[in-house]
Amino acid sequence: MNPARAMARHAGLLGLVLLAGAPQGAAAWPAPAGTASPAPAAKADWATLDEARARMESGDFDEALARLGPLAGAEDPALRRHAGVALVMAQAATRDLVAGHARLHALMAEEGVRDDPALARQLDLAAARLYNASGQFDLALRHAHALLEGRPDAADRCRGGLESLLARLGGGTLPVNAGEFQATGSACDLAGLPREAARTRLARARWERQSGRVAEAEAELRRWLPDMLALNDTGLAAELRAEQAEALLALGRPAEARRSARAALADSASLPSGRALLAARRVLYQAALAEGDARDAARQLQALMAAEHAYAGETHAAQMAYQAGRHEALLRQQAQALLEAETETAALEAAEAGSRALRNRLLLVPAGLVVAGLLLYAAQRRRHRQRYQQLARHDALTGLWTRSHFTETANHALARHQRESRPMALLLFDLDHFSRLNATHGHLSGDRVLAAVGVVLPIFAALLAAVWAFVTLGWQRQEPHAGLDEGLGFAERCREAIAALHVPAYESGEPITVTASFGVASTATVGYRLRDLLSNADAALYRAKSAGRNRVAAAIVAPVQDLGLA
Repeated sequence: MNPARAMARHAGLLGLVLLAGAPQGAAAWPAPAGTASPAPAAKADWATLDEARARMESGDFDEALARLGPLAGAEDPALRRHAGVALVMAQAATRDLVAGHARLHALMAEEGVRDDPALARQLDLAAARLYNASGQFDLALRHAHALLEGRPDAADRCRGGLESLLARLGGGTLPVNAGEFQATGSACDLAGLPREAARTRLARARWERQSGRVAEAEAELRRWLPDMLALNDTGLAAELRAEQAEALLALGRPAEARRSARAALADSASLPSGRALLAARRVLYQAALAEGDARDAARQLQALMAAEHAYAGETHAAQMAYQAGRHEALLRQQAQALLEAETETAALEAAEAGSRALRNRLLLVPAGLVVAGLLLYAAQRRRHRQRYQQLARHDALTGLWTRSHFTETANHALARHQRESRPMALLLFDLDHFSRLNATHGHLSGDRVLAAVGVVLPIFAALLAAVWAFVTLGWQRQEPHAGLDEGLGFAERCREAIAALHVPAYESGEPITVTASFGVASTATVGYRLRDLLSNADAALYRAKSAGRNRVAAAIVAPVQDLGLA
């Protein structure tokens, strides 16, 4: 199916769930109930947990995850559970959904986890965030309402109210009203949670726009824009700019909408999710149509189709992550049931047996079954996790990395190379006239071409141990230990490999050839920020296209603001 048509089913949902998986402020976590004063070593571990939460609140999730990982396996049950809940929140924010669901189900199945009321509330909050990020809005709503039961404090009213609003907006079946937004925002202000307050106001503006009150939505965004940007939250800024662009376009102000959309693209370049990017790409395409710029509209349409395919892949990966978590929980329950059955069998046999020898002989069979069952459970768990991680990280058609997996890996690689003062090069390419190819030979033939490119590039790149990803019509690759010259040389070899392809058309079998245009940027001239590398490589890519296509162009270095992206 055409990715654009397939994604049309999700278009209405996109504007509603834009906030669901975005990084949120770290929860204020009270000490676990009923615990004595911790020993010095335990105090150090709890201090590390507090530091990890502070890192989460500032948006530094890599450092938070590094600290939380060892704590989530601590011997102290209270520390292990609190760290595990914090880890689920971090994994929801970074969209590591497979691992997040596995840990969440394990925590929920653990006995005594809800004996601590404070921990139980945090578990409900983590579940609501993770389920919203995964598109499981009914489950998210259930846990959000659990957080709001009883006599919640201002922080719980803020966070629970926000997740409830997002779940109902995402599900699209239950009503919301202006009073709920007002009450939730006031609770966030009272609790001193500015990021949650900003996301509540952003959600309200989106609800106003989708309810037809576009002017009110745009005024609301303009009013709160300085305060929201002052939070220095890249994810929030991307969503804000994308929402503002959609409102401005609906008001018939395409030039302003274009500026906001470009700013959203700049902010979304380093994010693990492409939802703000998709909204911005849609605005840029529609703005080009509104201004009668056919050439730019064609270019933006191609970029929009790539973003739609990427987002469709992310949506599918989120669903698979949820299913993986459920399956792992089922396997864990089966293993537990097997252990309980063995215990019961042993007790019955002990009561009935007349001698120790007989009892031991009778126990051999169920004990062997238990060991075999546990081994089978472990193997199945490992096999299913590997399968779902593969689905979540790789494009189903080409087998290449998704945008979210590329972004996560690229940011890690850039940080490491910056610390070691080693250069890297980033390559972007676009298949030339791919829309024309689809129109001439059909989308099934187009899929064959994409799959062929997905086969030839990994074979060609395997010798270089590169980090790379593919998004429908565009490909991103970071070349380790490479300056601009090395990046240009490798791009030229990739271009030649693609031009040498002859792919048989789906129906006629007629050989199809395709070319590609490349843009290359290097950290030696652009720096180590992913959004700057992407912006400069993208500009070089379209200079290659403007120069006649089927060629490689180097980035003419310019700050993001000079490109109109900030």
